[in-house]
Amino acid sequence: MIAFGKKLAEELREGDLVLLSGQLGAGKTTLVKGVIQALIGTDPKHVQSPTFTYVHPYKGKPPLFHFDLYRLKEEKVFFDLDLDAYLSAGGISLVEWPEKVPSLADRDGRIFEINIQHQDHGRTVEIKVRP
Repeated sequence: MIAFGKKLAEELREGDLVLLSGQLGAGKTTLVKGVIQALIGTDPKHVQSPTFTYVHPYKGKPPLFHFDLYRLKEEKVFFDLDLDAYLSAGGISLVEWPEKVPSLADRDGRIFEINIQHQDHGRTVEIKVRP
């Protein structure tokens, strides 16, 4: 998944939103590690999922914002905490568990919807890109 994340990074540009769906352990965070390593050079072992803080910003050109919304109880909290401000901060946003905030898929701009399914003999990855 790190290699896949590095390949995905070649396609990403400022303002992109990447929505990562899949069950626990599917490889969402590992994919994000590959993107961050490719775009910023951060060693993947230093990239952790922001499960308790909801978002980790990474300085770069453009900046990256890694969201983990697993613990989010309701969509309203995302907006109450002003987390949506990161989405318009001129960076690339990588969101794990986007189904917690369904309105993310309705945003303007380029959106990558990636669904990862872990199976007995590997993973399947479905990608939809909305230009």
